[in-house]
Parts: sequence; C-alpha cells; structure tokens
Amino acid sequence: MNHLLNSQMKSMRFIIFLMICAASGHAQSSAIGYHVDLSKPASGQITISMTIEDFKDTAATFFMPAWSPGDYIVSNFGQWVVHLEALSDRNESLPVKRRSLNEWTISGSSQLTSIRYTIRDIPEDSCASMATTLNEIKKDLVYANAPTVFGYLKGQKDKPCAVRYTVPDQWTLWTSLDSAGDLEFRAADYDELIDCPFIAGDSKLKHTAFFVSNARYDMVVHSEWDIPLDSLADYAQKAAVYQTNFFDETPFERYLFIFNFLTRGQQFGALEHRNSSVYFMQPPVHVKNLRRSIYPLIIAHEFFHCWNPKRFTFHQLKDFDYQDTVRLKHMWFIEGFTEYYAKLTMVRTGLWQPQDFLNEMSMLAYQRGLDNLEKLSLRAGEIGVAPVMYTQGAMIAFMFDVYCREKTGNRKSMDDIMVYLNRKYARKNISFDEKDFLGILKEASGVDLKSLHRNYVRAKKLIPAKKYFSKAGLIYEEIYHPFYGWNFDVDDNNQLTVMSVSDQSTATAIELQAGDVITHLQKKPIPADLDSIRAILEQVNRLKVKDTIEITVERGGNSKRLRGMVRPGKSAEVKIRENPDAEPDKKAILDGILNRKK
Repeated sequence: MNHLLNSQMKSMRFIIFLMICAASGHAQSSAIGYHVDLSKPASGQITISMTIEDFKDTAATFFMPAWSPGDYIVSNFGQWVVHLEALSDRNESLPVKRRSLNEWTISGSSQLTSIRYTIRDIPEDSCASMATTLNEIKKDLVYANAPTVFGYLKGQKDKPCAVRYTVPDQWTLWTSLDSAGDLEFRAADYDELIDCPFIAGDSKLKHTAFFVSNARYDMVVHSEWDIPLDSLADYAQKAAVYQTNFFDETPFERYLFIFNFLTRGQQFGALEHRNSSVYFMQPPVHVKNLRRSIYPLIIAHEFFHCWNPKRFTFHQLKDFDYQDTVRLKHMWFIEGFTEYYAKLTMVRTGLWQPQDFLNEMSMLAYQRGLDNLEKLSLRAGEIGVAPVMYTQGAMIAFMFDVYCREKTGNRKSMDDIMVYLNRKYARKNISFDEKDFLGILKEASGVDLKSLHRNYVRAKKLIPAKKYFSKAGLIYEEIYHPFYGWNFDVDDNNQLTVMSVSDQSTATAIELQAGDVITHLQKKPIPADLDSIRAILEQVNRLKVKDTIEITVERGGNSKRLRGMVRPGKSAEVKIRENPDAEPDKKAILDGILNRKK
C-alpha cells in the first residue's frame, strides 16, 4: 500500500512538474513528458512512457533519431525499439503503423495522450557508431546516449521537455539535464534533451566533483579496475580552467564527465555534448603515468567542443533534421582545430613539456596525407568522422596559426580567430554559413587563408611541414631507419638459416633467399654456439643506412657471396626540435604558440 501511494504521489508531482515546465518554457505550449523506467536492467530493456498534453493534430508521426550529434553517422536508433503503442485520453490503444526503422504513424491522434515503447540494449558491434553513441543496459549499469532513448513527435520538438526516471533501489543516476527534483529533470526543448546522456548504476559507480569559478563539475566513473578519480579530476580541472579563461566565459552552470572503463570490446571512443562528455576507454595499464597518457588529451579535446562546435557553429549544426544526414564541408575544422587546441591546452597548462607538444606535432606531420578534407567531411553521415579530420586537420590548424602569426608580425593568430568566433557568433546565439567561413577567418585575423585552404584542404597537396615548422623556429627532420628485411633462425645443427625475406628490403637488394644457410657475416665465420651467433647478429643489426653488408651463404651446394648497401625503409621517422639558431621573429612565433603570447 505504501509503495502504491508513493507511486501515485510521484505521478501527481510529475504532472505538476509538466505544468511548471510548460509555464516556464513556452507560454502557449505544453511540455512533453518522459518517464524512463530502468527498474529491470537485467532484462536488457528500458521502457519509456511519453506524455503529450493538448495534442490536437489529426495526424501524428513519431520518430526515433537516425543519427546522433557529435558522431553524425547514420545508425537508425529506431531499429532497437521493441514495441510501441499509443494511448488515447481514455487509455485506449490507438492504431499504430510502422513506416520505416525510425517512423511510426498514429491514427485517431486528436485523442493522443501518451506513447509507450521499449528499447533494447544495442550491441556495440551492431553498427559503425562509437560505443558512446549507443547504449548499454546490463544488470548493474545503464548508460544511454539520449538519441537511443528519446523519440519525438513531428512538429513538437520545440516544446519544453520533462523527464522522470525510475531506478532500482540503491542506484544513483547522473545526467547533465537541469534537475527539477528527485530523479526529475527538465530541458528547454528536444534538441537540449537528446544532447544530455545519462548513466545509472549500483555502488560500482564512483563520483567526485570540483568547482571552477561558479560552475560545478561532476565526474562519474564506472570501472572494472581501480581508477584514481582525483588524478582524472585534476586533469579535467586544468583543462576547464584554461579553456574557460581562454574564452573568458563558462557557458554552463554544471558540467558532467562520464567515464566507462572496460577491459572488453573494441569500439572505444569519446563523445562531446553541450555540457557533458562521455568516454568509453580501456583502463590505464599504469595509473601512475596518467599525466602523460592519452586520457588528459582526450578530456581537453572533448571539453573544447563546448565551443567548437557547440557554441560557434555552422548553420548545418544549428537546426537538426534527425532523419536526414548532416552534410557539412568543414568537419575538418571542427575536429582538426579542436585537436590542435587540445594539444595547446596540454602544453599551456604545463601538463606537457614543450618537447612533448613537438613530439605530438611530429606524429601529425608523419601522418599527414593527401586527402580532400571537404569531400571526406561531406561523407560523415555515411562513414563517420574520418581519422584524418583529426590528424591532417590539426596540421592544417598549426599551418594556419603559423601563417597568421608570420603575416601579422605575431600580432594575430588562431587564438584571435577562436575568440572572435565565440564573441561575434556564439554570444549572440547565431550561426554562420559555410560559404562565408573563410571570409570570417579573414575578418578575425586580417589574413587571407584561401590559398592554404585551396591547396591543402580542398586539393590533394601534401602539407609542406618542413617549411612551416621552420617558420616557427623548429628543425624538421625525416630519419629513415635501415630496412634489413631478413628473418634468421638457427636450425637443429646450429646453422644460421634464412627463413624469409621482405620485398624491397636490403635482403632482396643483395639477392638473399629463404633457405640460404649463412656461413659468414661481414666476413666473419658463423660460430657454432648460440651466444656467439646472437652477438654477431646484434652487430649486423646496428648497421646504418648506406653501410656495406656482406653475407656468404650456401645455396644448392654452392657458396655464394652477397654484397650491397643497407637500404632505408619507405617510411621516415619524423623528429621536430627547437632551432637554437632561429631568428628572433621565428622564436617569437613558437613562444606565442606554446604560451599564448603575441
């Protein structure tokens, strides 16, 4: 009896809550209510009851999103809806017809008051989306990216939303939505609702919090291993302090970090939201080295998305059509420039030393390719955000930064561009058109970047890394290591035998063949004991490119002397270091990049 009474009281309170949301959000618009029942997680299912007030349309169409902001690849979340029913004001079932994976039509909809549906756990190998884009429903944990849970009625997305959760006893639930009571939350509209993921679980869910200025930051961690929450929180706090100071604002009152550390699975990743971010990652092997691990860098990357593209953004990312793919030419800017600023965050906060930053840039230089980033950007809905958006995109950000600083005597930089975009567009809550983008960058910096964009974003030209590193007072080196290409082994008679050779290697250049028995290396006879053989092989494997190698082999009963130069591999190791003899203006550019100085 007490349980029933409590349930009735909660339902009545939720109705009042809906009325408050409607009054505060839209004077002439009733709120859409959602009750999310997580009480039976072991079933692998969640039940959602959607309440609609004063629905007068004669036709109703219910949708589940086809894709998720931040990931963009089409996943068709409606395919995991098990059952959907619509009810009238008399609690009678209304005719429902499924039109596609994500679409249902409801007849007699002028009497529509509620929609009830059940969703299933989404296996991470069932689609190409990141695990953070999906959901996970198991007996001790429920995580959900909101587009996998919340559907919407056509023409109703602008209405305020109210959400109430039911969870098992002793569970806690975390979401970045504004609280409106015990397990009750509100959103200004549907766009805000589905940009706020949630996680709920038992005692394995750990929590910590910190404050920066007047904003609260919560960090919730689910892990099969012991994770040092204080260290993770410290790195997140450093990123938050630096980036909010960089933009001179905190665009939220509360921010939520959700971490799910798993030892199984392969689709790990991170996903940004307007005031939260989610991380599905493998636990660190050595928790003492978290500072120099990838985790702080990923946090810095996802947090910078609070501005790019959540605050200043293109028209295409302002008013979403959740049934159609996003077609945006400048995904390289969103991900590449965010990655560049994640690395700058690391070095400018002291989490990295300058050489750590240069090592990261050397890896980007090594990975730079010949892709047309605009064409790849347009395919995000089909293939997701391609990895080169991050690597080649970050190299382009560095090149743009150096170019702006050089052309303006270090008075303008990418820093000025980012702050300008936020001040002129984000703070006025307006977006910009793709065709105006390069013009906007020129307004912000006074520098025309069209030629760089044409050559290295749109066209398939290799970024001249050496040239731009030199402009920043850096020495760029490509080091080609020896490519021996042989695989030796010792047979039962202690004979050193060639097991295999690699194509286009030193071994093939001197015509070494599998099956050859080596009698001499560098004119030294092969000894009979294994330790001496290992010593000779270690000496040979220390030869450098263009050193002479001489090997005598027995082949088909004949002795054959093979001689030639050690060949380099096709891929170079890239190293970048400061040039102590660089001109003062070039040193100033590097100092500005590392320390945000002009």
